[in-house]
Amino acid sequence: MDQPLQYGEYLSSLKKMSNKSSQGSSGFKVAFHKHYWIDICHFLVRSLTESFHSKELSITLKQGVITCIPKGNKDKLYLKNWRPISLLNVEYKIDLASIAARIKSVLTQLISEDQSGFIPGRLTGDNIRLV
Repeated sequence: MDQPLQYGEYLSSLKKMSNKSSQGSSGFKVAFHKHYWIDICHFLVRSLTESFHSKELSITLKQGVITCIPKGNKDKLYLKNWRPISLLNVEYKIDLASIAARIKSVLTQLISEDQSGFIPGRLTGDNIRLV
């Protein structure tokens, strides 16, 4: 768990991401990363590994763009019909998805069997039987 993530973990996370995912300040979308993965993977993995060793993300990975998007087909003249969202860089999303996948692989060992909510393979009904 405490080792740097590997090429395959990043690629697996990227493949699971939707091409419709928004880009952050870098301007590069998920589809770009998938299409050019073989060309950019070494740079990305090296950058994220450096972040792991230095225990700090690069400046661009710490940045997000906050913008507002309209709520459905509601009247856009009213502020209440808009909602704020943060657009994060795809590189950051790849890193976080890879970390989450690694943690997910040992989650059931880390969390007591008494905790059943939001744990794959566990049902809230299990707690009722436990009580």
